[in-house]
Amino acid sequence: MNINVNNNISTTIYNPIDLAKKLFQQFNSFSSRNKYHTMNSLIKRQLLNFGRYEIEVLFPINHDIIPTIYACDICLKHFHGSSIAFQRHKSKCLCTQPPGKLVFSSDDLAIFQIGE
Repeated sequence: MNINVNNNISTTIYNPIDLAKKLFQQFNSFSSRNKYHTMNSLIKRQLLNFGRYEIEVLFPINHDIIPTIYACDICLKHFHGSSIAFQRHKSKCLCTQPPGKLVFSSDDLAIFQIGE
């Protein structure tokens, strides 16, 4: 068995403070316009239709390009862009309350714990 060892490797010791300063300076060298453009290109606005509410949400750009996501406010099942499938589900949904354990309840508010 032959093992080749390269003794010509130079080791460089990086000072984390100097490295952080250098990265911070590079980040600040961008104009605020470039920062805004980059942030907008990474995040996309979509609508989440949840019961009687329509909520504007932010998703990463690699998420499916669907203008509206529908979610059942009883069983929490979601439908990507199909209002017809959502309406069909709402007419057939047999759930009477959201999944999970009821933690708090008042006249017009109920909070459920989902998961552990």
